[in-house]
Amino acid sequence: MESDRNLWELPYYHGLLPREDTVAMLKANGEFLIRKSEENAGDARTFVLSVVYGNVKHYLFREERGRISIDFKSDKGYKSIRDFVDSHMQSRQPVCSASHVIITRPIGRKDWELAHADIVNGAKLGAGAFGIVRRGELKQSGGQTVKVAIKEATLTKCTKEQIKEFMNEARIMRKFKHPNVIQSYGELQD
Repeated sequence: MESDRNLWELPYYHGLLPREDTVAMLKANGEFLIRKSEENAGDARTFVLSVVYGNVKHYLFREERGRISIDFKSDKGYKSIRDFVDSHMQSRQPVCSASHVIITRPIGRKDWELAHADIVNGAKLGAGAFGIVRRGELKQSGGQTVKVAIKEATLTKCTKEQIKEFMNEARIMRKFKHPNVIQSYGELQD
């Protein structure tokens, strides 16, 4: 299957975006995004199409014979997720044979959804329950850099529940904008 690096070029790819943030971003029928998730705790991470059709639905991409699709009964698969999305947006065909769900409007990343390419890691400052804290620099969209502290979760060692807890904390920190509270610039999603 495709790499995160290739998919990050797609504006509607959100990386390890939690379901709670996904639901908050998708509002109208046909709006969609691609993200990465574990189907069940401990499973390998896979790519997911999240789309609104009445409510938010989540479809897992599968790979067979070097092709990817959500439903190999309705199509022979595609070379890439980009090809899948382009084809379904253009044809307005349902994403799988068991539903009438169509994708019409891709939802781009928010300012707080950062890529590893935006971060320069520095020296380790400390460690905690979920990982380590480092000095670093954040390259902002305007080209300037800001000195930051980077809280780095050891996601490969964390359980799905611990990742969820970590992301809940990040969601809360994004809301705080006060001179006496540490500002959160965002989370790395790729």
